[in-house]
Amino acid sequence: MGQRNWGKESGKGARLDIATLMTVHHVLIDGGVRKAAARLERPVSSVSAALGRFQAAVATPLFAPSGSRNLLTLEGRRLESSLSRAAELSLAIARLGIDPIDGAISESPFPLPLPSAPPDLRQATRLSISLATLQRFLVIARAGSIRRASLEIGMGQPQLTRQMQRLESELGVTLMQRGQAGVALTEFGRRLMTLAEDLDQVWGRLNEGSDDRFHRIGVTTRLGAVSPLGSGSRVARIIAALVAAWPRRRARAPLFVTSASADDLLAGLSGGLYDLVLVDCDQIPDGLLGRRVWQSRLALVGPTGSFAGKTLADLPEILMANKLAAPSSRTGLRQKITQLIAEELPRDLRDRLSVTEIDMIPVIANLVVDHGYLTVMPVSALAGLEAGMDAIALSEHYDIGLTLVRRPSPATDGAMKVALDILSELPLEPNVRLLDQRAKKLSKTGSGAAATSRDSVPVAARSSSSASTSEDKGRSER
Repeated sequence: MGQRNWGKESGKGARLDIATLMTVHHVLIDGGVRKAAARLERPVSSVSAALGRFQAAVATPLFAPSGSRNLLTLEGRRLESSLSRAAELSLAIARLGIDPIDGAISESPFPLPLPSAPPDLRQATRLSISLATLQRFLVIARAGSIRRASLEIGMGQPQLTRQMQRLESELGVTLMQRGQAGVALTEFGRRLMTLAEDLDQVWGRLNEGSDDRFHRIGVTTRLGAVSPLGSGSRVARIIAALVAAWPRRRARAPLFVTSASADDLLAGLSGGLYDLVLVDCDQIPDGLLGRRVWQSRLALVGPTGSFAGKTLADLPEILMANKLAAPSSRTGLRQKITQLIAEELPRDLRDRLSVTEIDMIPVIANLVVDHGYLTVMPVSALAGLEAGMDAIALSEHYDIGLTLVRRPSPATDGAMKVALDILSELPLEPNVRLLDQRAKKLSKTGSGAAATSRDSVPVAARSSSSASTSEDKGRSER
């Protein structure tokens, strides 16, 4: 059987031990770091660090943020069964001096998951027996000599001997009898050899493809963005422009783009899942740096004919006479809708307002066109949605923007500058004056579908020098 260099330090500097495998397994079965820490009676910081080491070793995240929860990624689900087996083998190794010598080793003495962690499992998750040490034990067992194994490994014989003595001390058993002819494994040693070989096979499945993932993670710029409101929306065009122009600026660091809600994007940025995020909210958490790159008027949208003869003065009446569809509170757009309701309706009317929450924009569009709902959208997004809509443009007080946010670091600073340079070169909207006139007309009467206004042109395109050289910390400029 080929030998895996378990002790090899990855590009992330990760070193694994059996305690880490058991701890991360409990993070998966408990659904989070805090619950696993409580079960194992370990500090949250220690369990979080174990999860970080494992994710670095396999070069993939196991969890993705989803609102206030963390959900298993698809790759996390793929690795779950192998990690469960690795945890069983690790626990069997930790209990080597406790279990009967002739006991079965195909399953853990404590089938996992456990309703509560017994004392010896909690103690096992504190053992620092590294996978590298187990690999070196296997080399000695196969070579039958510490001297020959030290030559094969490239480690000094005294150092290797001390490492095996520490291994025996931690397990509380004698693994090998030393003599002039070499070493002979004890019953405990033979049992450990079987367990370690099985763990080698399982680790191979867990670690498969990690070198390639390390390479991709190391060179890829990860951009998270709010979901565009239709293929013709300005947000979709901004993201497409970034993707198209990026290879000319950073050919060795390709851009990978994924979408999520503003809340999830900011949490993912803080957690290192993204290098940059585009969010549709004004409030940026402390410690992150943001720059507004786009701004648009908002419009109250309804089915054709629903706003005939109506103006902004009729807004409370319109809202109370119709059902409202809105995205969830994790989005910046919903925050604007909540602000609109709070400022336009008295408290007693707010409590009676019917709001349906749904995060799928195409479904919201169908609710408006086919079922008579109202919603609120950026004026620039309406051209890419269904026909059969009327809109009343809201006042500038409710304008929504798109902010490019990063964590402070030299690497993300370079990516931020490239993105801002690309955005500064985006052309102005076609027929911008005509479209602006239509948006102004909508602010007085609700006749006809809304179109893009001048305010939907990226800030970077209208003020490229400031956008590419300055940055707002905390709250982005309005």
